[in-house]
Amino acid sequence: QRPITAADREFLLGISVYIGLALQNAWAHRQVRAEGQFEQGLVALRDNLAEAEQISLTSELLSLVLLEISNPLAVAIGYAELASDFEPLPEKLRTYLEKITRGLDQTAAAARSFRHFIESGQQRGPLPLSGILNQISNLRAQEWSRLKIEASLLVQQVPDVFASKRQMELVILYLIKTAERALLQSETKRELRMVLSATGENVRVEIYNSSHVQMPVIEHPLSQSASGGRPELAAGGLELAIASSIVRQHNGRIRIEHQASGHNVILELPAYSADMVPGNE
Repeated sequence: QRPITAADREFLLGISVYIGLALQNAWAHRQVRAEGQFEQGLVALRDNLAEAEQISLTSELLSLVLLEISNPLAVAIGYAELASDFEPLPEKLRTYLEKITRGLDQTAAAARSFRHFIESGQQRGPLPLSGILNQISNLRAQEWSRLKIEASLLVQQVPDVFASKRQMELVILYLIKTAERALLQSETKRELRMVLSATGENVRVEIYNSSHVQMPVIEHPLSQSASGGRPELAAGGLELAIASSIVRQHNGRIRIEHQASGHNVILELPAYSADMVPGNE
């Protein structure tokens, strides 16, 4: 073995510089690729949310139409059956009643098929809400920065919920956008805080905003308008009416806590268990 000379040291120094540059370029390339994939993911999420919004709004309106049709349809079928039981009944009139009854039965069958079609597009399964909160936070981060909203997300270890992913994405997005709109009317500090936690057998999402703007009230959300029931949350605007309706369909609830420092919108859903899956009861 010969000793390392000054020329060797100079050669090794030059090589190490090139190796360092190569490693730096490789790292930069990896970062660019990762950022590109992240941006693609955000674009896909944004598109999915837009599509889910259209589907949910359409489904909600169609469900309301079906509800409005079902009640008078059931009454008409009942009266037609009662009328056919009267004796003596002219044969011609009996024939008319049979045709009316068949037509009503076909209409009822079509309504049931249509409802099944609507519900089939809302498949439910075990769903971690932490992923949705993280995705939407990443999607809105740039907008929060532009609007000078100080946002924070605290995620605890919680069970999954049994829900439709698209519908839950839409619910959480609507609740966050409602908080954003309230904050935009605030001239003081704009703070948005999201917390995911578990309480008993429920999974809980809290969306706090530091605005003192009073939330608008809607008396009857879409799915409650025909039945006359009053929900726990009187939501403001069509978006919150849809969110409230979706959450009730998942056996959950939305409520508002008014605090001295702002408002806290609380979403609670039952934690997932195997008996929630149809056929496992």
